[in-house]
Amino acid sequence: MESSSTRRGLIANPRDFIGGVGFLLLAIFVLWATRDLPGQRGFQLGAGSVPRLFAALLALNAIIVIVLSAVRRGPNVHYEMKPMLAIAALAAIGLVVNYIAGPELAVISLIISAFSALNKLTALGIRGPVFITVATLAFAAFIKPFGLFITVFALVAVSSAASKEYRPLESLLWAFGLAVFSVLLFTLILNQPISAIPPSLLVR
Repeated sequence: MESSSTRRGLIANPRDFIGGVGFLLLAIFVLWATRDLPGQRGFQLGAGSVPRLFAALLALNAIIVIVLSAVRRGPNVHYEMKPMLAIAALAAIGLVVNYIAGPELAVISLIISAFSALNKLTALGIRGPVFITVATLAFAAFIKPFGLFITVFALVAVSSAASKEYRPLESLLWAFGLAVFSVLLFTLILNQPISAIPPSLLVR
């Protein structure tokens, strides 16, 4: 019988390799989605500084994982078609809605789809990665048109659903509290050029 840690092909650890590639693509998408946000000016952070910093760190970590996966042996993982088809279906929904109605509605459609299929995603073992990915996309898509409060609220509310111990009421309370804290910290205390509410409401 072949050992579960036996090296196969050019990649010693296919599971980590695939995960690293996925996170690298996510980081690239965030960098692309935040390209129009203002960056750092001197010692003052711009609206795009934090998401681009996290995306860059995510990309660096993903590259390290990809490199290590080529030399470090990992378990022999058998991938099933159902999780892959579910991920492909969510990606297709996002792409179609993005093409028709733009990134904001695309992410909203992904959030609705993910919560609608919560039990199914749990059974397929992809609940965590799906909700973390959707939460990251929500931050990138919402920060400019919706402002900091709604963005942080959505980020926390969606990402908290990645855990099997998810409780909707507690999640919403935490999301509201962290959204208020973020607005007070970044807009009032640090005086960052980030709108707390949708900028369209300020233009009258």
